[in-house]
Amino acid sequence: MAVTAHADREPLWEIALGGGALTLPDYRGSGRSNTYAYPFVLPYYRGEVLKSDENGIRGLFFESDRIKLDVSLDGTVPAASSDDPARHGMDDLDPTFQIGPMFRYLVWGRGNRNRSLSLDLPVRAAFAVGSSFKHIGYTAYPHLTYRQDLDLLGRDWRIRLSGGPMFGSESHHDYFYRVSGRDARPDRPVYDPDAGYGGVRLIGTLYHRRGDFLVNLYAMYDSVEGAVFHDSPLVRRDSGATFGFLVSWFLFKSDRTVETQGLDW
Repeated sequence: MAVTAHADREPLWEIALGGGALTLPDYRGSGRSNTYAYPFVLPYYRGEVLKSDENGIRGLFFESDRIKLDVSLDGTVPAASSDDPARHGMDDLDPTFQIGPMFRYLVWGRGNRNRSLSLDLPVRAAFAVGSSFKHIGYTAYPHLTYRQDLDLLGRDWRIRLSGGPMFGSESHHDYFYRVSGRDARPDRPVYDPDAGYGGVRLIGTLYHRRGDFLVNLYAMYDSVEGAVFHDSPLVRRDSGATFGFLVSWFLFKSDRTVETQGLDW
């Protein structure tokens, strides 16, 4: 994806097929990690409101030179308690889904196609998605995000770095870190976490597209040191890392094109 000094035109939509792998802990602070290999369908959509790309799906409700208001998504994978000594005998963790608004302010990079720095503030409602759809509280993740197009080994890459503190409601922390009287045992005492600070998250991605070929490298570092739930008996590590990659090929695209402005902050 070469960087040019003028607006580009790209297909309104594209669909890629590919595969990847992801290694991540069962939950933040867990002592266990798992690796998942998966095929996937990656849709790109460049509408005025709805957008989808390698960074996920989002809805853009408002945009000015320095302010955006869009939709933020997040989630976690399921975890079987029978496989985790810390949670053995407790209920399994269902996959969770988070959705909510995100306010974004462009701190630096207005008019610069190659780099930008933004302040992002997502506030999300969280739901456990198992045999039932259950609301499990709220999260917030105020963070800075730096984006840059750069040349690596003669190839055009896009780098994205973000980081900031995490916060959660009491019910959200309960879902992952609470130990009830029914689940207590000598090495796992009753525990009831509070709402508040949940540690720090740092994320880095590298993205390269050449024609119909795309590769994306992903890394995330989570620290729960100092979190309000840090002394939960279910927290076995102060920090954990997630690594992943995906490789895909774009096989379908629309004839209709839309104007794009290079680096999308």
